[in-house]
Amino acid sequence: MRFARVALFASLLASATARARPAVDADAYTAALTRAIAAKERALDVNEPPRWEEALRLFQEAAALRYTRESTYEIGFAAERLARQDLAVEAYEAAIDLGLVGAPRARAQAFVAANAAGLARLALRGPAGTRVRVAGVDRGRLPLNRPLVLFPGDIRIDLVDAAGAPANIGVHLQAGHLDVLDLARTPPATAAPERVEQPPPPPPVSAAPSERTPQPPIAAYTAPAYAAPRPPTEAPAAPARDAEPEASMRGWWVASVGVVVAAVSVALIPISSGRIADDRQKLVAECVPPVTNDTCTALNGHREQAQSLSDSIATWKAVRTGAYVGIGVGLVTVATGLILRNSDQTTAAAGARPSLVIDRDGHFTAGLAWTYRF
Repeated sequence: MRFARVALFASLLASATARARPAVDADAYTAALTRAIAAKERALDVNEPPRWEEALRLFQEAAALRYTRESTYEIGFAAERLARQDLAVEAYEAAIDLGLVGAPRARAQAFVAANAAGLARLALRGPAGTRVRVAGVDRGRLPLNRPLVLFPGDIRIDLVDAAGAPANIGVHLQAGHLDVLDLARTPPATAAPERVEQPPPPPPVSAAPSERTPQPPIAAYTAPAYAAPRPPTEAPAAPARDAEPEASMRGWWVASVGVVVAAVSVALIPISSGRIADDRQKLVAECVPPVTNDTCTALNGHREQAQSLSDSIATWKAVRTGAYVGIGVGLVTVATGLILRNSDQTTAAAGARPSLVIDRDGHFTAGLAWTYRF
């Protein structure tokens, strides 16, 4: 299946390059189309919206260099994967008008026949070089090659002129109708930058006159009384030993987490293996034998089903591999928790050890203090 896709892309690229007129433009267009095809390959592998957004942007860049049936068809294909039927219909119609042939033409005609009737069309006129965006998607620069195909209803069109000044205009469109909008007669609203209001400055703070702090009266001098001789210091009694500290519970918590991880991983292994087996049986019915490494050549008209089953098998393989890894991680976590528990018990059982006490006057006093190791 992948070999068939690569062959199709290579033929499209070769035909596009053969029709290039200036050598410099051909090189730039070929490089842009090559990058876009590589992005499409990545999008087909993972089938994620961000990947298709990247492929759509790169195909639009290639179409800006040379408006060909290959680039417009690929724009429609990427837009279809992103559920942007308006852009897909517009691009497919352009590719058909430019002479698209073979299976791509049949696919484009079928999509246009199924979706074009419920969409509206807008012929947009204005200063050359103005960039047009609708719903965050670039739709080209004025003058456009053909009317825009848009969803019916209230539409906001964002514009950026050749000088870089942004503007926008709103229109109301009806399904099945072609409307004409001339920006010279209906100028768009200029998008002004947001004004940030500065808070008023705080009122000046006037310093209050400081009051003179009254001074305390001067006390009369009193001669110090001679202190009586200090009696000999008695050795303090040894403090009572506190109760034995309890061992920390962190070891049990770590071991419990490991048990849960290992149990979930064990449960996922038969589930993922069963799903892989079911999808492999279904894949055989969608492909031309033989099926190698869960990939094959799809039967005519069964490409989407075969691709979906192949992606599902790859996903469940990854789940099964993660389950095996999870078992190992869970067992290691259990062992770590048991080691921590044993270490905490040993630390708690170590008890106290005596130390020398020094009184506040700096004299050494024989005594005991019980200190614990944490």
